[in-house]
Amino acid sequence: MEDLGNFIKRVRNEKNLTQEEIAEEAGLARSYISKLEDGKFKSPSALILTKLAKGLGISEETIFQIAGYIPFTEKSDLPPLDIYLRTKYPKLSEQAIYEIILLKKVIEEKYKK
Repeated sequence: MEDLGNFIKRVRNEKNLTQEEIAEEAGLARSYISKLEDGKFKSPSALILTKLAKGLGISEETIFQIAGYIPFTEKSDLPPLDIYLRTKYPKLSEQAIYEIILLKKVIEEKYKK
């Protein structure tokens, strides 16, 4: 599993966002985003992670898991779809995961009784 800094950088690049854009949306300094990506801060607080999730447009659960605050689930447990996809297919882009979840919702609506 990739570390938090690499994850932030990968998601930011996949979404074609700058550090400045992430920082503005998250309410954090651009220099802080840079230091996170460089691995200079290994264990940011829950408040920082929540802000980062907002800035990156991802679930809080995802970033808490990547940061190590939420353990990865046992094989017998059923994790949320985004966590499963990220764990099973680590090279899958965040955009692809988002589209799969949207497609799942469309299918659920179609077959809802």
